[in-house]
Amino acid sequence: MASGQVLEKLRNYYFKSETEVRKWDSTQSRLVSLLTTISNILGRVPALQDSRHYGELLEFQDYQKKLLSTQLAALEELMGEAQAVLRELDIIVQNLEKTYKNAARTIQQDKRLTPAARAVIAPPVPSINQCLEGLEIVWKMHLDELLLQQALTSEMQYGRSTEEMQEVLRAATAQVNIEENKVKDLFHLIAATAEISMRSAGIWSFSLFADSACRSSLTTRRVQTTMTSAMKPKIEAEIWSDLACPWCYAGHKRITKAIEQLKTDTAADIKVTWHAFLLDPNFHKNHPTGEPIDEYITAKFGPNALAMKNRVIQSGTPDGATFSSWTWRANTFPGHRLVALAKQHGKSHQVNSLLFQASYEQGENISDLDVLIRIGKQLELPDVEEWVRSDEGSLEVLKDFSEARHLGVTGVPAFFIKSGKSQTYALSGAQPVDVFVETFDRVLKEGS
Repeated sequence: MASGQVLEKLRNYYFKSETEVRKWDSTQSRLVSLLTTISNILGRVPALQDSRHYGELLEFQDYQKKLLSTQLAALEELMGEAQAVLRELDIIVQNLEKTYKNAARTIQQDKRLTPAARAVIAPPVPSINQCLEGLEIVWKMHLDELLLQQALTSEMQYGRSTEEMQEVLRAATAQVNIEENKVKDLFHLIAATAEISMRSAGIWSFSLFADSACRSSLTTRRVQTTMTSAMKPKIEAEIWSDLACPWCYAGHKRITKAIEQLKTDTAADIKVTWHAFLLDPNFHKNHPTGEPIDEYITAKFGPNALAMKNRVIQSGTPDGATFSSWTWRANTFPGHRLVALAKQHGKSHQVNSLLFQASYEQGENISDLDVLIRIGKQLELPDVEEWVRSDEGSLEVLKDFSEARHLGVTGVPAFFIKSGKSQTYALSGAQPVDVFVETFDRVLKEGS
């Protein structure tokens, strides 16, 4: 495993590349705008050269010559500007190449990262080699597009038909060598992988019962985030959790009770969206089918583990989280992928409820794909069997990790609640029902 210092450098390289890609997008827009104006002028030149179009204006001395000269001077200036923008794009491509090569050099200099270690894949997390390949793909996509843009700009010249110039513009706008969705997905994947790798390296550590990850501690703070609002009173709750976290189950029960009370007391609507978080990023690789819970916590926490488990049960029972048949520590990655599918259909809260119920009250192992398929069919999710038995949703899970980092999530459950123009309130841990109710009231007042 690479050192935390190397991983931090890698993550910085990824973010530098992403910054350069954003620069490319804005610079490319400027180039297209210039080429559009150049095309318009070139389209006017033949008409300006034909004296029949001037009529009585020909009586004015040198009018045609002056007008044509002005247009050609503007054309020359715009072509100069276009060449300058192409040089800016060239610098961006050079920076992408430099960033990729620096990342490769950093990895090569870490003696612990043997060729075999760089090739290790723990699906859905890619290998270090694949991450580097992603940075290389981004660089070479933009290099190929730069060469095309240079060629297209040179095609903007007098003598081309209007149709030919319009074709050049379409090609310049299309950026045929850059797959925007692929670039975006690569950055999400690489950023999330860096985050997971850093946790694995011990920079952050999470455990099933750790106070910093799962325990119910009230840490309310205001954060800035972007969530949409509706015209009528509406609350939005974004929640990060791990299906293997018992406090997340208790938190689900408690916020569900608060939602029921909200609907009784007010006319406000609430939209709840659940996001993925992994307490143990390597568990799905080491235990793809899960592990009996008592064996797992005893090996991890020692002789006090069962007492810790009982304290969780005692805390959750009054709110309906009785843990009546908690038998498995599941591999939750497939379950998170199912949540990603449910999220597309506005059912992430419902599917989390069923997954928690199966795992903690019915003694089922939600590592089992058949269990996940049955739950998905219960919610009438489309094509659920094909989804669960493939790798669909893996990228969405990793995107959730990336977003969690940007929001500063360091433990779960983590709740982000807002309404309209209100501040966004972050609640850490399985808060009591009345804390959720109070937060709902607060955001409704601020948002109105």
